[in-house]
Amino acid sequence: MPETLFTKPPSRIWPLRQAAQIAAVMLLLTVFAALNPARAQEAMLKSAVENVVVLRSAGNDDRFMGSGVIWAGGKLVVTNAHVVGNAESARVIDDTGQAFDGEIIARDTVRDVAVLVVKGLERPGLSLGSAPELGAKVWAIGAPLGLELTVTRGIVSASARQIDAAVPIRFLQHDAAVNPGSSGGPLLDADGHLVGLNSRIADGSRYYIGMSYAIAAADLARIVDGLVAETLPPVPKLGLQLRPVSRMIAAALGLEATGLLIDRVEPGLAASHSSLLAGDIILTAGGQPMTAPGDLAFAMDAEPDADSLSL
Repeated sequence: MPETLFTKPPSRIWPLRQAAQIAAVMLLLTVFAALNPARAQEAMLKSAVENVVVLRSAGNDDRFMGSGVIWAGGKLVVTNAHVVGNAESARVIDDTGQAFDGEIIARDTVRDVAVLVVKGLERPGLSLGSAPELGAKVWAIGAPLGLELTVTRGIVSASARQIDAAVPIRFLQHDAAVNPGSSGGPLLDADGHLVGLNSRIADGSRYYIGMSYAIAAADLARIVDGLVAETLPPVPKLGLQLRPVSRMIAAALGLEATGLLIDRVEPGLAASHSSLLAGDIILTAGGQPMTAPGDLAFAMDAEPDADSLSL
C-alpha cells in the first residue's frame, strides 16, 4: 500500500504572535507620529518666544506697557502705538529677563503701529508669513494681564475685517485668547511665521470674549517700512458720517439701494472744504463702487499721492 503522508496542521500560535507584533509596531509608529508634531510645534513656539519682548516704561515707575515683536533682521521692535502712548523710550525685556534700552523712532496712532530701535538686542526676528486661510490654526504670544510670554491657540475666524470705517486696514479676526497686555505681540501660523500683530479685542469688551483682531502681516510690513522710511502718508480726517443706502432709505427717497448716504459733514475737516453736503449720496470713489462706509477710506488709500479723489 502506498505510504500515507501526514502533515502537521498549521500552528495558530505564530499568526497570533505575528499579529501582536505588528499591532505593537503600529502602536509605536502612531505614538511617534503623535509625538514628533508635538515636539516640532514646541520647538517652533520656543523659537518664536525668543523673538517676543515685554515693554515697560523707561522711568523709575517701571510701568508695564505691553508686548512687542522683534522685526525681521533683529534691529527693530514693532508694537502698537497705544502700547507706548506718548513715550519716547521704553525698557525692552527679552525672554531671558535681560533688559535693553529702546527708542521709539516712529509711530502712527491711527493705524496703531509703533517702531523702536533697541541697542544690543541680537535676535533674528520673526519672518513674515502669507495670509492664512479661514479656519487655519494660529498662535498668539504676548504678556496678557502682565503674565509674560504666554502662548494661546485659536483659528482664523475672518480674514478681512475692517474695524474702523475711517482706517483702511483689514484685520485678521481670530479666537486665540488675548487680553490687555497682549497688544503688540505676534500672531503666528503653524510654521512659526508672523501673520499678524495682535492689536484689539472685540469692540466694547475689555477682556477676551472669543474675538480678537490682528493687523495682517502684509499691511504691517507696508506700515513699518513706510514709518521707517518716513514715506507713509497719514490717514486723512475726512469728517464724514456715512451709512449705506438701505432698502428703507431708498424707498423713502425713490432711489436705488446703492451708495453711501452722507449724514453729516463735520466743519473744519477735509470734507467741509469740498462741495459735499449732508443728504448727498456717494455712488463711486476713484471709480470704485461704494457699498460700505469703510470703502471710501480704501479708495483714498489706493491713491496716496493724489491731491483729490473723483466722486
